[in-house]
Amino acid sequence: MVRGHKMTLELIAHGQNMITYSLPIGHALVDIAEGESIHSQNIKTNLNEINKHQYQPKLTKYPAQAADPDESLP
Repeated sequence: MVRGHKMTLELIAHGQNMITYSLPIGHALVDIAEGESIHSQNIKTNLNEINKHQYQPKLTKYPAQAADPDESLP
C-alpha cells in the first residue's frame, strides 16, 4: 500500500458513513470488504460548503518510497 492511500480495517456496509476527525465525511456506495482500497469508486462525499474538512497532519519525515514524486522535476 502506497503512503497516502486508504484501506478498510473492517467491513464497511453499503450506506455506512465514513468518519474522519469525528465528521461523517462520506458514505459507502457498495459493501467494502476488509483490506479493500477506499476511493471515489466506492465512497461518496457528505461534505458541502457548510462542513469544511481540513487535513492538518503532524508531519513526520519518512524514508523515500518508489511511488514518491521526484522533487527535482519542475
